[in-house]
Amino acid sequence: MKFIHTADLHLGSPFKGLTYLPAAIKESVVNSIYQTFDQLVADAINFAVDFIIIAGDLFDNVQRNLQAQLYLQAKFQQLAQKNIRVLIIFGNHDYWTPSKAIITYPNNVFVFGPKITTITWDLGLNQRIAISGFSYDKNHIYQDMAQNFPRRLSNVDYQIGILHGQLGVAQQNPYAPFTLQDLQNKGYDYWALGHIHQQQILCKNPYIIYPGNLQGRQQQESGAKGYYLVEWDGQTTTVEFRPIARIIWHNCRLDVQNVTNLDELLTQIKQKIANKNNSLLTLTLENFECLDPDLQKLVNSGELLASLQQQITSDHFNYIYSLVPQINSRTIYQSLDETFWQQAAQEIFTPDNIADKLGKLQQVTPIKDLLQEEDFLNKLKQDVLKTMSQNKMED
Repeated sequence: MKFIHTADLHLGSPFKGLTYLPAAIKESVVNSIYQTFDQLVADAINFAVDFIIIAGDLFDNVQRNLQAQLYLQAKFQQLAQKNIRVLIIFGNHDYWTPSKAIITYPNNVFVFGPKITTITWDLGLNQRIAISGFSYDKNHIYQDMAQNFPRRLSNVDYQIGILHGQLGVAQQNPYAPFTLQDLQNKGYDYWALGHIHQQQILCKNPYIIYPGNLQGRQQQESGAKGYYLVEWDGQTTTVEFRPIARIIWHNCRLDVQNVTNLDELLTQIKQKIANKNNSLLTLTLENFECLDPDLQKLVNSGELLASLQQQITSDHFNYIYSLVPQINSRTIYQSLDETFWQQAAQEIFTPDNIADKLGKLQQVTPIKDLLQEEDFLNKLKQDVLKTMSQNKMED
């Protein structure tokens, strides 16, 4: 038996924050999820898998973009011609609804409803399998749904659980929280998870796996993206992560402490970002305060970033999306008491304090999106240090 485990396609995603990308590269990014799923379908046919599991969030929202629906219907029909089944659950983004504005899928597709359901079928060669799962019917589920899954059936050779959720405590986590013990207690042979966008193996006995999302959509979704190819030979389960994302988001760091001129800086940047895959990068310049002041001005003005971006072609690109100067506070402020700085930073750079200072401005969409970024407070601290550094140089 062989199957593919994927999740979190987020078809129809608006790809927020790409306003300033060149048109050709932006088009490549928007189309990348479809091209990546094209590759998954081609792999499924090439590897002759028995079925594909999609563990939630096929679509980016519950309205289900029509273009994306028609696209999936065509792909599922292509799989049907090769007798490859598709097992789907809907997650918190694209939760199940009784809407009539939803495309009908071919007969090789089974969509789990909001009640936990178990299906069984014979694969041949005396292999009988069972698959249990459910779809969200609202965007938040605080209940530990894993506890309600049935125990492993006694009359099957292999059983899989499909769950779109997150490790956590019931009533505190809004995404079908579960514990590893919950899943292990069911006696299943494999748990196909969805929701977390970073691929990870939570357990190997049995395998409990997040495949991550299929294609990164923002800098927080960096690194290799793809799916898991799973095979069972009647005794042992083997898994292989196969990266297939068409565009990779990278967070790179370059130490510029010993850079003495512009030629060196350009050469080192180009060497650092070189990658055979199309990529979008955030490049952090460490020890930025050590750069010559004229070079710092090129970075701070945005002139260096603009020049680097203009050299990119659309055929193959390693595009620097953001160039971040990082200040080493200890190097610059040896005269500034470090304990005082850390104490002041802890008091000032807090979510409550920032919200208080912003007032109604925090409801403005661009500011609201900025506040929701995971590393916003760290970036704010760096901006303060950079401003203080510039003032110090002017003094």
